[in-house]
Amino acid sequence: MKVSPIGPFTLGKILSETLGMYRRNAFGFLAIAAIVQIPLGMLTWLLFRSNEFPMEFPWAEIPSASVWISYIFNYLAKSLLVALAWILKQGALIHGISEQFLRRPIQVEVAYYFSLKRFSPRLGALILSGFALLLMWITVLGIPFAIRYGGLWLFILQTASVEELGPRAAMSRSAELVRGSWSRVASIFFVAGILFGILGGIIGLLVGFIPVAGATIGTIIMAPFLIIAHTILYFDLRTEKDEGFNLEVLASDLRIEVEESPGS
Repeated sequence: MKVSPIGPFTLGKILSETLGMYRRNAFGFLAIAAIVQIPLGMLTWLLFRSNEFPMEFPWAEIPSASVWISYIFNYLAKSLLVALAWILKQGALIHGISEQFLRRPIQVEVAYYFSLKRFSPRLGALILSGFALLLMWITVLGIPFAIRYGGLWLFILQTASVEELGPRAAMSRSAELVRGSWSRVASIFFVAGILFGILGGIIGLLVGFIPVAGATIGTIIMAPFLIIAHTILYFDLRTEKDEGFNLEVLASDLRIEVEESPGS
């Protein structure tokens, strides 16, 4: 079988291409991650550093209702801020990864222009799929369906970004790509997650001693790994399922953003 620049890929090829792509474009990927992660780390430290809840306390000194409410509110606010920053960063990384198949250098400004323009569809797809999966989980009997649909919706970030689909269409498109390959996709995610998790643990040990900034540095270094493998697998599935998908189609998916960007 002839292998095109965008698939089909074996598990080993996906992992090796992930490492190779990161190595060749480390500065670009790290810059994309740092632009969001550094301000986020500073902001969350400034706003929420005092939001530590006393996990052990005498029964006679149970925290008041106002302390509980303040902690919960701050926790939710921090979680929302982190989630929005993550969605923005992932969109920019997806653009940078996609550009590599077109042999273009990563342009950080263009990547974030692309991510901002397609932010709402990604956010909507994540909210819709998350709510649906939550409903399945809480019914208990729906847990097997939650596992199945969780796998089917793994590529909503890519379908909403690269193919410029709305939330529901992105979910349907992701399911279309995964259907018939669920076990293969799940196994690749499982193996990649374990390997990059181990790598993340090692990097965490190496930089974790740095006061305040250690966690941020570790997150910046690790952020590109899994999304690179994730996006390579997405293109692999498109190559398998879409007979007409090629580099020209990918270029047409991205070209508008490149041409219209104020930084282009």
